[in-house]
Amino acid sequence: GVRRGGVDVLSLVWCAGALGMLGRFSVAHDVVDRALARGRTWKAVTAKARVWRAQGRVDEALALYDEGAALDPSDTSALTEAAQALGEAGRVAEAAAWFGRAADRDPRRTDARAWQEYALWQGDHDPARVERVRAIADREPENAAAKYLLAWMEG
Repeated sequence: GVRRGGVDVLSLVWCAGALGMLGRFSVAHDVVDRALARGRTWKAVTAKARVWRAQGRVDEALALYDEGAALDPSDTSALTEAAQALGEAGRVAEAAAWFGRAADRDPRRTDARAWQEYALWQGDHDPARVERVRAIADREPENAAAKYLLAWMEG
């Protein structure tokens, strides 16, 4: 939406996300920096993280995801997005730690706990990790992440 004096922060964030997906990184950074100039909100900080992530700049993204997590102590999405970025970069032990942070912050995020077990399993193939994911899948039949990961681990 437009407000008197210019475009609102949410519109800037959405625009930056679209530009990042299109590979227009320089413009995306400029747009999200305009949002950040209006305040370091969760939305603006995580939008900047997503642009860095789209560029493959994981460490830059991580710092901002961490800031986003601090700005909203009830949020877990910044933590899981950081974990996904690390996993995509092949940094699975670090990904496991970030998934663990999300699951610790909100114990209802059993999908994050399943992803944490999977990331750790990639490093050690410990059968106990498979059983922990199986327990989540059995207890929560609607947990698509646990079912998917269990199939992958058993596969």
